[in-house]
Amino acid sequence: MKSSLWVFGDSFSEDIICLPNNDSSGRIKYVNKYLNGEYYKPWSYLLSQELNLEYKNRAAACGHRFTFMAKGNGNDSILANVAYNSNEFKKNDVVFVGLTDIGRFPWYVNDTCYVVLPNLYPDTDSNEFFDKILLQRNSPFYYEQIIYNLDLVYSLAKSIGFKLYVWSWNGMFEKFIIDNNIPREYFIYLNLDDKFNGINIHHYIREFGGTSISTETDDDIQDSHYSVNGEIAQYKLFSNILSKINHSKNLDI
Repeated sequence: MKSSLWVFGDSFSEDIICLPNNDSSGRIKYVNKYLNGEYYKPWSYLLSQELNLEYKNRAAACGHRFTFMAKGNGNDSILANVAYNSNEFKKNDVVFVGLTDIGRFPWYVNDTCYVVLPNLYPDTDSNEFFDKILLQRNSPFYYEQIIYNLDLVYSLAKSIGFKLYVWSWNGMFEKFIIDNNIPREYFIYLNLDDKFNGINIHHYIREFGGTSISTETDDDIQDSHYSVNGEIAQYKLFSNILSKINHSKNLDI
């Protein structure tokens, strides 16, 4: 049976083909206005083709529709999707887990689970309350909590024999690991180079020729997600790092 590339994460990992056609996001507008309605391939699909792996994207909108939890744009939902699919992981599979901003967290109100962001609060007058929670969420406790929860997935990876690669688009988890000397070999960006210090990963994407939708469209569509060449750059970056890792270990993926 063919091995698989599994992808978990937020909107920087999801395949936009999972978004509804009437979605109001800039990515759908970009597709319709600049790409003649043709959906572009995400970095994960391009990587699966290079590695000859079956493509299984379970990030954000592509993830499981839980009964109560919000889909994919908070770390709680991301890890829940990993757990939900973990019984299908096989030897020689490759599993990517993209972590999101630590400030995002679920909040349950009126039979709806919100992912609370600085710009997406529940319909309430208690904004000051959520401001204080978001400030508290940036504490080391929550970074460490996620990292040690991921050790369960890493133990499963070693037991089954699949490869686990974790990353965060803003580099803050990697920075926390470096600052607190918590070795975690499965965080893929720590293999970038000796100068990596947890800076925003978009910096490296630009080095591979990638741009955001906003940049490519001269702010006609204001969206920080990757454009076509941004997805290609992300793919090239991951491919480059994997080649470096496997060369140093003299192992096949």
